[in-house]
Amino acid sequence: MKIKKLFGMAMAVVYAAGMLLQASAAHGSGKITDVSGHWAQNVMLQWQEEGLLSADEKGKLNPDKEITRGEYMGFINKILDLKDTSEAVSKYSDIQPGAWYYADVSKALAAGYISGTGSSSVSPEAGLKVQEAAVMLVRAAKLQTGEKAEKVLENIPGAAKVSAWAREAVSTAIACGYLTGTEDRLNPKKIMTRAEAVTMLDRFHADKRTLYFQGEYSLGSAAEVEIAVGGISLSNTVIKGNLITDSSVGNGSVTLKGVTIEGLLKQKSLDTRVLLTDGSKAAKTRKPDSWADGTYSGEAYGYKSDIKVNITVKDKKLKGIDIVSQEDDKPYFNAADCVVDKMLDENSTDVDTVSGATFSSRGIINAVKNALKPAVTQKGYAVADRLAGEYRDGTYEGVARGLYAGLHVNAVIKDNRLVQITLGDNREDRPYVDQAAEEVLYSMLEMQSADVDTVSSATYSSKGIINAAKYALNLAAVSPEAAPQEDRTAYSLLAAYGGQGTADGDSWFYDVEEVDGGYVATGVTSKDKVSNGIIVKYDHKGSLLWKKLIPEYRYGNIIKTTKGIFLTGYHTAHADKPAEDEEGTDTNAAAILISAADGTVIWSRTYGEDGLTADGKASNDAFGQYWMWANNAVEMGNGTIVAGGMTNASKGSLGSALKEHNALLAVLDIETGALKTVEIFGSDKTDMVVSLGKTSDGDLIVAGSSNGTDLSFKDGGWSDNKWDAKVFVMKVTGDLKKVKWTKLYPVVWNSYQMGVVVDSSDNIYTAYSYRSKTEFVTMAKLAATGEEIWLKDFKYADSDYISSLNLGSDGHPLLTIESYEGEDSRKFGWLGSINPEKGDVDWSFVFGTNHGGLLFNAVPASDGGIVAAGIEQDNMGYYIADIIKYIRK
Repeated sequence: MKIKKLFGMAMAVVYAAGMLLQASAAHGSGKITDVSGHWAQNVMLQWQEEGLLSADEKGKLNPDKEITRGEYMGFINKILDLKDTSEAVSKYSDIQPGAWYYADVSKALAAGYISGTGSSSVSPEAGLKVQEAAVMLVRAAKLQTGEKAEKVLENIPGAAKVSAWAREAVSTAIACGYLTGTEDRLNPKKIMTRAEAVTMLDRFHADKRTLYFQGEYSLGSAAEVEIAVGGISLSNTVIKGNLITDSSVGNGSVTLKGVTIEGLLKQKSLDTRVLLTDGSKAAKTRKPDSWADGTYSGEAYGYKSDIKVNITVKDKKLKGIDIVSQEDDKPYFNAADCVVDKMLDENSTDVDTVSGATFSSRGIINAVKNALKPAVTQKGYAVADRLAGEYRDGTYEGVARGLYAGLHVNAVIKDNRLVQITLGDNREDRPYVDQAAEEVLYSMLEMQSADVDTVSSATYSSKGIINAAKYALNLAAVSPEAAPQEDRTAYSLLAAYGGQGTADGDSWFYDVEEVDGGYVATGVTSKDKVSNGIIVKYDHKGSLLWKKLIPEYRYGNIIKTTKGIFLTGYHTAHADKPAEDEEGTDTNAAAILISAADGTVIWSRTYGEDGLTADGKASNDAFGQYWMWANNAVEMGNGTIVAGGMTNASKGSLGSALKEHNALLAVLDIETGALKTVEIFGSDKTDMVVSLGKTSDGDLIVAGSSNGTDLSFKDGGWSDNKWDAKVFVMKVTGDLKKVKWTKLYPVVWNSYQMGVVVDSSDNIYTAYSYRSKTEFVTMAKLAATGEEIWLKDFKYADSDYISSLNLGSDGHPLLTIESYEGEDSRKFGWLGSINPEKGDVDWSFVFGTNHGGLLFNAVPASDGGIVAAGIEQDNMGYYIADIIKYIRK
């Protein structure tokens, strides 16, 4: 069955990766939390995203709460991926089976980094002291200790309080750049907070070191180094990223001996002296600008309004920042306002934004930066005065894709200088594109280049501006780079729809099926700034036979039935928005039956959300659900079609423990589309049916996902399972009254990307994403009785997700994967035939274009080839809907 996307490309990437897109977060991270503006905000949010740190039942990360020894063991076990356990845990009287820390203590004992606080105690609920944290980390990571490390302690205030048994480990942790102090002192017997513990462990986990006390250090290699005090000498070290001297170094000095910095040497205070000796070098250097004394004004866009500031510079330092006016939301702006104190304390605009109030805080920072522009007497880094290469004078317009297609930039060139560059027409969300343009365009003028950094939390808009500027500069170049020709030798492009001139936004084909006289495809296209469902028919040579544009509807799944072409999708209240920006909150399920011959509509239905009876009887407005997620339907042969999906209705006959977002099976009359019955089941959390198959005896194979722990059925199923997120495959009788068996597989996120097919021998194949984040697609073969025959993983890029699962003309599973590679998420579609006996790949084909392309569904064609629906991106950023033909040679 088919698995297509509810949103557009950018949304698909982010949902699959478990990350937040810029358009989905109202104020950066979306809400103010207890770490917003906290000094450890970034690292704690990063750990939460990586699954290393969990919030409590109130959603708090509790950065300033004291951490226990048991919690700390849990962190170490996670970052080192420790699995082995020790039976020695049973000898400790304060460790009881079933306690929340039992498994972590057992792992710590097996790894040998704890031995107990006494002969029969481990004290897992006691507060963690600094010296204990150092000992555990040094032992667990097997860090080298020795005389050289011991010397680090000689001149550190507070070092005399380190216990003898911890002295070597504490000195090693400091020498390696993992352990720091507070207020210029070492406090070895202080109880650490969660923020302090996470930050220390992250220095090891991310290889980002901090040198906090005066002395001599040699790290060998590190990803990044931060120096917090003067009087430090660092030798014989290769730094893969940046070396940063904090503003706290002040007028102190830092000596580098034989140090190579492959990134940036970033000095936050003009008063700091950095001495590069013995061949030390940095790829780039950056210091703060010098400012003239005076009072200055500036403004920049925040979240909802311009933010205006007045600033005072005295003795070449920031002495005052006053917010003159702003109209951002009060709770967010109040949270963001702490960046004012940060800038004053550090005498710098190079400070972090506030999570949950990203736009307001960045608006304040940018307003101060703009105010300081006329105050600059000397730049702290090199700027360019001319473009590299030869360019013609004039005004040039470039266009590229940001979050959406059609982002325009206008560049003015005179005497080989980029004298002006401005943002033109675009469909981006204003806070993102305004703040991206504020920083990116200014950097381009300074560097006389489009090769500049993006703005965090506005990455898509930033990349769009950069690529549009590159497009404009290439138009102006005396010797422009020619666009590379597409290589389509491995396949034929049967049909393409969309692009500038045909559509004013993106066009997608989600599904295609061969019918008499050609192929029917469905998807979405934007026309006259309205997003439309599109259904088209092409003949076998790719000529358009008929086309239907249906405003406010999206169809993503095609089923060939005895009565015509049946499509499922949804109706939206957001037809004036791009398809990528629909969030499903105001949508209802929809279905349509049409004639494949000429596109005549036989019937069309929209299904709303009202009452539902416990015995499964329903009227046409009985439920609200999202069939674009489900993309599945099966003709039962008795005048009905069964479709699956998700509903907010909370009564059903198959299962219990229902809350919102429950799994749904709906029975439709094929003649009229009338809803005959429904079956709803679910748990205490989100559940959905994603794909359906039918066995030779008329039973249904139902595949879906759940992140509840108590989903159960009347006649089968599961309860009390240990996985929060899981996919399920179950066999249900054709009358939807009995569950015969259920098979579960754990995943890291609730997955709407999966599929199931049944072959002629009633073997069942299911494929799903997220068994291990986004690293691969997993496929399993099950017998008709539910026993697993084999389980295989398929990996082809940095991130892989299932697009569709069908059967080829030879009866072998035909798997389609969407893959993303590299930081820019280069897109390509992978299509492969899977050997049914072993799960190996018999043959495969990769669909890729110069600007990226994906396949969403592939089905066998009558001529022995494979026909597939998908998209490719043109050189202006528009997605073009494609139908391709692949014939294996």
